[in-house]
Amino acid sequence: MAPATGLSRATFAKLSPHPYLLASLEPSSDDAPPARTNGRGPNEVRHPTVNASSLSHAHGSAVVRMGDTTVICGVRGETILTSNIPSYRASNTETELKEYDLLVPNIELATGCAPQFLPGGPPTTLAQTLSTRIYSLLHSSKSIKPEDLRIWHTQAAEDVEADEDRMEEDEPDTGSGDKIVAAYWVLYIDIFFISFDGNPFDAAWAATMAALRDTKLPGARFDADREMIICSQKESRPLTITNIPIACTAGVFTGKETDRPTDGKFWMLADPDRLEESLCDESVTIVVDCKDGDVKILSISKHGGTVLTPQLLTSKQFLSWATTALGYNSPSSPCKLWIPSSRSRLGRTDPAFVARRALSRSGKNILHVDPNDYYGGCEAALSLQEADEWAEKHRSSDARQPFAAAEVKSDADCIGSTRAYSLALAPQLIHSRSKLVTQLVDSKAFRQIEFLAVGSFYIFQPPSESSPTPSLSRIPSTREDVFSNTSIPARSKRSLMKFLKFVLDYESEPQADVWKARANEPLTEFLASEFKLDATLQSYIITLTLSHDGKVSVKAGLAAISRHLMSMGVFGPGFAAVYPKWGGLSEVAQVGCRAAAVGGAVYMLGSGIKELQSPASDQAEAPIELTFTNDIEVKTKLVVQGTEGLHPNGLQISRLTAVTKSDLTPVFELLTEGAPTPAVAVIAYPTASVTDEDGNSSEYPVYAMVHSSDTGECPSGQYVIYLSTVRTSSAKSILEEALSSLLATVADGQEPSSCIYQLYYEQSNGTNALSMDGKIVSFSSSSSCLAFDDSVLDSVQEAWKLITVGSDEDGQYMKFEDREGGGDDEFYDY
Repeated sequence: MAPATGLSRATFAKLSPHPYLLASLEPSSDDAPPARTNGRGPNEVRHPTVNASSLSHAHGSAVVRMGDTTVICGVRGETILTSNIPSYRASNTETELKEYDLLVPNIELATGCAPQFLPGGPPTTLAQTLSTRIYSLLHSSKSIKPEDLRIWHTQAAEDVEADEDRMEEDEPDTGSGDKIVAAYWVLYIDIFFISFDGNPFDAAWAATMAALRDTKLPGARFDADREMIICSQKESRPLTITNIPIACTAGVFTGKETDRPTDGKFWMLADPDRLEESLCDESVTIVVDCKDGDVKILSISKHGGTVLTPQLLTSKQFLSWATTALGYNSPSSPCKLWIPSSRSRLGRTDPAFVARRALSRSGKNILHVDPNDYYGGCEAALSLQEADEWAEKHRSSDARQPFAAAEVKSDADCIGSTRAYSLALAPQLIHSRSKLVTQLVDSKAFRQIEFLAVGSFYIFQPPSESSPTPSLSRIPSTREDVFSNTSIPARSKRSLMKFLKFVLDYESEPQADVWKARANEPLTEFLASEFKLDATLQSYIITLTLSHDGKVSVKAGLAAISRHLMSMGVFGPGFAAVYPKWGGLSEVAQVGCRAAAVGGAVYMLGSGIKELQSPASDQAEAPIELTFTNDIEVKTKLVVQGTEGLHPNGLQISRLTAVTKSDLTPVFELLTEGAPTPAVAVIAYPTASVTDEDGNSSEYPVYAMVHSSDTGECPSGQYVIYLSTVRTSSAKSILEEALSSLLATVADGQEPSSCIYQLYYEQSNGTNALSMDGKIVSFSSSSSCLAFDDSVLDSVQEAWKLITVGSDEDGQYMKFEDREGGGDDEFYDY
């Protein structure tokens, strides 16, 4: 007998979606509950997740994900003087939000979020409709207090006299010292759809409310002399949200396109996906207020169709459905959107960002709390305004803190927008063979990072009898470089080639026998005795180790040189390291945060831990109770945090970050055919090669990392120079002299431009360690190395094992499903 043939369920659902959905909602068996084709019940919504403070340069932001519909909302405040509002009336305190257009929402669907929305196209009818609905609900719900958007000014006596000729109906009757509204904040609410799978209004509204709850407006005052508004981030204050309107949309499905009789039946499909929306001719949106634990209906609106009549919308049957769909009894209720809960909390250091990425895809619920208002912790990248505020916070000379002795010098007349800059606190190169690169590829996060080539390494040569002017000597790092270098004698070239050949295979048995007995000796002594390298060639090799004090051991030095040489040419000819655009490791941290958000992590910036209560020793299963500085309380099974513990014998590093308009293009010269244009160059000043005005010579090497505007850290035509050396009593003056020498050397006799911004500070080196005390896992502070230290990732993986031990999860560490369908070979192949 021939086997029965037919269409599979998936194929049938695609070919005949109407009858398939109807069959699922009205099963032939009474034992089978009604269900939708996506597996949800008729009243079941997709579990929403909210990640606040997702954008670093907005006053408030949030990412909301409902199934495969993902929306990001950013709120940006701008000021407008009342004198510039044509219809302004001081007596208007009721309708000022709407009359003066102080709330400006805009929805963008042309982002490639779905096939029907092509990037770059004009606003669609749906986008304009959604913007109008968001605008109407913002005003009708009265969630924002007009008082929060007013900028007050106390009039001086002379101001009142000067204004006597103004119309009485336009100005209040004020006396000397009375307060008037001088300006308003205008909130621009930009809503972008990242992915689209139905129910756009609910997702857009949730993102809007979450972003508004996250919004903090700078302190603002009116300067009467200059007739302008002066803002200060130091006096930022949050918006007061008076209520919490939550929207829930349902599609009305009748199955009318089939021959099967429905007897007038219809189904309310809460939170419809894109397929269900195409099958429903009618929808209804109900907006409720979930404030204080009660569910209060604010509005009901219907779109299309004739099934839901006005009588039905006000019937007990419909209101009962609404209470079921929006009540607190369901674990996936939209009202649950605002109730934070967590099993793991991760801190703000760089290892924690990587760990959070791994854990979010390993079945863990993550709540990230950071006392800072920015991502990245010690590796953050700051705008000039943020850098000024950061320097003010770290002015103290307390060496027990990670950062100290911060000081800013700037030329305000030469600086444009402060947000055009993104200065890294601790810039680090990433070698092409680094474990970090491998893990970014394994986790599919590399697609969100733009890597730039790190070009040549140079040695600064001070003036001498044979060369009266300072110069920069390029360090050879390949066989071709060595033989093409005319400044190295032939005999020295042979010695250098002998060392390069040795270090490429230094761990094999013949070579290992040579150095292992001397593993802890200084590398300089090993180079002189074994390879007969002179002081100049030794300085070349020590520079490639990127050692701050130059006192690197044989073991560590050979590993560093080998990594550099093995990384050469991996991603292209002529370079061995890369640098992430837009702020270095800060960008890696933000990409990790966004990736973790996709996995369900929740973020709260600007909130620290106020109180932590660990369970008693006889209550091992009890959760840890946390209270944050914003008074939110949560219970968690595990806390993973970053500490600021410093190594007792660790190095203290002095750093000087400078922005200049001097032309530094010569250090980015292309010397290898087919190589990409580098965005970073490294210049090393050997010990005693820099002397300050007081005659103090540098006791340690000085490193300068020159970044072009291609890094996104400064405007076009400018450069950022990151200088660092071991902290000494004269370190600051040494760094300033090194900066001046570099600018003069590259200028080649021309008058160099002065620096328009300088930030000096001192950084203490942390220990790379991991500790676990009960249910609290702690990472140490990141190091101040010039190249990323792969041992940091060993601590991350160890933490991941500690957290996931004994669980039922069988996911591989940092091995994630490819969400975009691309292969790893699009990034690199070796």
